[in-house]
Amino acid sequence: MNLYYFINSIKQKRYSADHHVHDLVEQIISRYGRREKKYDKTVYKNEEFDIKIYSLNISPELLDAELHLEKKSTIKSNTPLFIRKFMHTKLKFPLIHAIKHESIMHYFSVPTYRTTKKIKTILELPIIKELTAPEFFNKGVNLFNNIKLIDTADLLITHSDYMARQISSKLFIDEAKIKVIPRGINTNTIEHNVEQYRLPEKFILFSGRVLLYKNLERLFAAFQKLAPKGISLVIAGDSSSPYMEELKKSVAQLVNNKIKFIGYVNKDIMPSIIKKALALVEPSHVNDFPETIIEAQSLGIPVIASNIEAHKSVCKDSVLYFSSISEKELSDSIETVLSDSAKRAALIKAGKINSERYNWDNIASMYRDLYKSL
Repeated sequence: MNLYYFINSIKQKRYSADHHVHDLVEQIISRYGRREKKYDKTVYKNEEFDIKIYSLNISPELLDAELHLEKKSTIKSNTPLFIRKFMHTKLKFPLIHAIKHESIMHYFSVPTYRTTKKIKTILELPIIKELTAPEFFNKGVNLFNNIKLIDTADLLITHSDYMARQISSKLFIDEAKIKVIPRGINTNTIEHNVEQYRLPEKFILFSGRVLLYKNLERLFAAFQKLAPKGISLVIAGDSSSPYMEELKKSVAQLVNNKIKFIGYVNKDIMPSIIKKALALVEPSHVNDFPETIIEAQSLGIPVIASNIEAHKSVCKDSVLYFSSISEKELSDSIETVLSDSAKRAALIKAGKINSERYNWDNIASMYRDLYKSL
């Protein structure tokens, strides 16, 4: 069976759904690609795929380098990239030579390329926040303009029941066309030296992109109100936005004393920082799939999270919830995790059990079974 992945981006930032795409492509190729069996050497012949990667935004050579793949995995062409992109996106020329009949084409954004071949199309939408909460974003929601294109896909993949319900209701997509496959979490982490971040001895951690919907103002207010003795709050996230500068000014008297901004952290290093935290706090008003929560749980860290549906759909009763609009509930939750050893131990145990559902052994097999069913 021929399987094609269409990739638009190779952003490697920790706080981006793009790294899910990287992990998925690597995991599927390394398990079920015909030439490489890095993770699972017990794969049967009928579970193997001829896998190719295609992009109209990135050169094949750069894809090979960034995704650490065999050169045979990316589709090469003698036609320059900018010409191919113009032909297929502007002039709408169909993809003919690159695609084989009876193939599966797996997109991670709205499928804008056409082909004359007989194929099955899968569309995976890793991000839906701009659809469900457009008030937090400056740019318009393009998904509404692409409902017809989205509906042409044979099947849509989402990462939680919550995401499935949102896509079905907001985009008027038949629920029968939606398949829920959670994101996989890589638990085979390597210990890194993090001395350069000068982390406090005891701290609570927020990890994620620093944007308006993350609700950090309420986290700061709750932390200041609680003022736990000898414990700091560490913010790991992009530090270049105007919003970040406003946040720093709002807590200027506490910066480097009780609240520490360490900026962007590479996704490979982040687990080594998470493991040093007393707890992870996720106060967001909206979310897609709470990957950072699952990662913290897999590392044995208790989690405090806002009680939004995106979190409850994935985490069930494995985290300590609070209302995203209640400073007091957040403050009380932090105090509980810091002072109640029995509750802390229960959250760690429940989190470990919850995180096991999202390891790549389970998730990769879900994708394999889906491909084989088409």
